[in-house]
Amino acid sequence: MRPSFLPPRLCSAFVLAAAGLFAAWSGAVAAAEPASTFLPNGESLETSIETTARADGVTQIRLRGNWPSPCLPSVESATLAGRDIRIALRSNKALCVRYTVPFDVTIDPASALGRPLETGVYRVSLYAANGQSSEQELRGFALLEIGTSPPVRAESGFWWPDASREEGVGAAGTGVGFEVHDNTLAAAVFGFDTQGEQAWYFGTGTLRAKSASLDLVGMHGGSPLFEAADSQLAADASLVFHVEFESSARATVWFGRYERGANQPKLRLRSIAIVRQALTPYYGATNWDGEWVLLRESAAHAPMAERFHLATAGMLDFQIYQLAGDGYVLRCARDRRTAQVPPERCRLEAGGQLIGEFDSVGINRLDGYAPDGTRVQMLRVDRR
Repeated sequence: MRPSFLPPRLCSAFVLAAAGLFAAWSGAVAAAEPASTFLPNGESLETSIETTARADGVTQIRLRGNWPSPCLPSVESATLAGRDIRIALRSNKALCVRYTVPFDVTIDPASALGRPLETGVYRVSLYAANGQSSEQELRGFALLEIGTSPPVRAESGFWWPDASREEGVGAAGTGVGFEVHDNTLAAAVFGFDTQGEQAWYFGTGTLRAKSASLDLVGMHGGSPLFEAADSQLAADASLVFHVEFESSARATVWFGRYERGANQPKLRLRSIAIVRQALTPYYGATNWDGEWVLLRESAAHAPMAERFHLATAGMLDFQIYQLAGDGYVLRCARDRRTAQVPPERCRLEAGGQLIGEFDSVGINRLDGYAPDGTRVQMLRVDRR
C-alpha cells in the first residue's frame, strides 16, 4: 500500500524499477568492473574547465587535463549558441607514441566566439579528437558563472523529474535530495541501474550564485536495514554532478561518468530537468495556503517585514491561481502543460497596488522584485 500523502505520480515512479537515471548508460553502479576516473598509473581521466583572467581582467576559459600522446592538441573550433559553448580540440599529428602528457589550453572568448561573455551561467562542453581523422568525443563539461548574478535560493528537500520539459521525460524513478547550508550544497541521488537495482550517490560541494559541481560517490556492501552487522562498506564508481538552479524550485542537472575510450578518455553525460514538488495531494493553489512573511529590501512607506495569511480564492481563466488574505492578493500563472509543478511567476498586490513580482517560486519561498527594483521575498511560517 502506498502512503496516502504521496502524489500518485511520485508513487508510480517508484515502482518503475527498470526505468531511471542509468537506463541509458552501458555502465551501472552494480557492474562487476566499475569505471574509474584514474588510469592504473594514477593519472586522472578528468578534464578541468575553468575561468581565469588576463592581466587586464578579461575573462578567459582554461582547459587542462591529460592527453593520451605527446602530440598535444590545438583548438579546432569554438561556438556559442545561447548559453551553450562548444569547444573542440584536435591533434593533427600522426605516428605519435602512446603515453600521457599534461595539456593546458587557454581560450579568449572575445576572439574565439566573436564577443566577450556576458553575465550569466554558461554550459561548456569540451570535445576532443586524438588524430587527423578521429571522431570528436566528449572529454569534459562544466558550468561557468561569468560576472555577478543575484543568487538563487534553492529549496532543500526532494526534487523530481519535470515531465513538463523535454529533459525531464524518461527519468521516472529518479530523484535528488538537496540540503543547503549557507554556501554548501549536499546532494543525494537515487534511482535504478540497468538491472533494476536501487542505486544511490552522495556528495557535497560549494554552491555558487546559481550552480554547483560535485563529485558523487556511490556506496555498496552496507549492512541490511534490519540487521546490525560488521559490513565491508566500500565506495563504488564516482560520478560528476552539475546543477544549474533556474529558480528556487526548478533546475537542470547533469550526471557524468568518465570512461576509457579507444583513443582517449571520454565522458558519458546525461541531463535531466528537475522540479521541487509538494509531498501532499496536489490541489493547485492550496499548496500555498497558510502563514507567510513578506520581507522587503527597501520600503519607505511600509514595514520591512510583515506577516499575513493566504487562503485559496479560486482560479481565474483556469490558468491563474489566486490566494487572498489580510488585504493581500497573490496571483500565480500555472504551467499550462501540467498542474503538478509550481507556478513560474506570481504577483502580490495590496489595495490594487503591486507589491512584488516573483520569478522564483518554490513551495516554501518566493523571490522577486518590487516595482522600484529592490528585492522582495515571501517565506512560509512554520506553525508546527
